[in-house]
Amino acid sequence: MLTPFRRIVVPMLIVLALWGCAEDGTLMGLCGDGKADPFEQCDDGNTLDGDGCNALCEVEIDPGIEPTLASIQEKVFSPICAACHFPGGTGPMPLHNEQASYDSLVLVGFSFMCAGPRVDPGNPDNSCLVLKIEGSVLASGSAMPPPPLPPLAQEQIDAIREWILQGALP
Repeated sequence: MLTPFRRIVVPMLIVLALWGCAEDGTLMGLCGDGKADPFEQCDDGNTLDGDGCNALCEVEIDPGIEPTLASIQEKVFSPICAACHFPGGTGPMPLHNEQASYDSLVLVGFSFMCAGPRVDPGNPDNSCLVLKIEGSVLASGSAMPPPPLPPLAQEQIDAIREWILQGALP
């Protein structure tokens, strides 16, 4: 028969074993919960491989990323950025689907994080999105994705730059 103390402690130990603790003693999140926790590179809300964020919540780099909003949405914005940038999320604009990303990035003329617009079609060097993902000193705040998440791969950055250079079409 379990004592009241054990009735409380045993379930807590089970939760901790399933959830896990980081080296500093903080609780780590659960991969697949839709929230990129400090020890997850991404978390797209599932544990399926092949969609940009694998079952271990690690970013899957797909060399096939194309300089189109659809490809960037599928391989960067949805699996990585949308963990914070969703309606009501901690990010200042939603990036959870193509239309929201386009409306939040391209149709906004000013960014409070940079001197220029979020996306300046035809000019990636004047686009706050590029400045943030490259960690430029011209953009205030931390680089995106924010530490401790790893920076985007060069192939991802190149695709975003090329999409903007081609006019940042929807």
